[in-house]
Amino acid sequence: MSNSQFIDHQLLSSELLASYVSNSTQLLKPGISQYGNTTSDHYPVRSRFEFGLGTPPLLLLSPNGGEQLSASTVRTITWMANGVSTVKLEYSQDDGATWQVLTSSVPAASGQYTWTVPRSRRRRGACG
Repeated sequence: MSNSQFIDHQLLSSELLASYVSNSTQLLKPGISQYGNTTSDHYPVRSRFEFGLGTPPLLLLSPNGGEQLSASTVRTITWMANGVSTVKLEYSQDDGATWQVLTSSVPAASGQYTWTVPRSRRRRGACG
């Protein structure tokens, strides 16, 4: 093939274009000997699209469950927020059967909260 940068054979409607991930189109070069002579004079093309509900309003980054948290240690709880102004933070010492409030309102834009892990009968906790 004479032009390895040429991308073709990809047609998008305006509805599909709205879900296209910018700069995600890639030219795939199969490991086939003499590809241009034996298979096709065009390379395959791959592009990414994001469908569905979009970005979740709140995404917990850390801790996100299953960690072993030691009493009296300081942990930073981190998250990403989209369209949320405040966050209520709670933790569970019994796999979500009951929850204790850490803070009823922290600015979501801060993306973090510093917490000292309390003493408990169990060492495992999850945040939510």
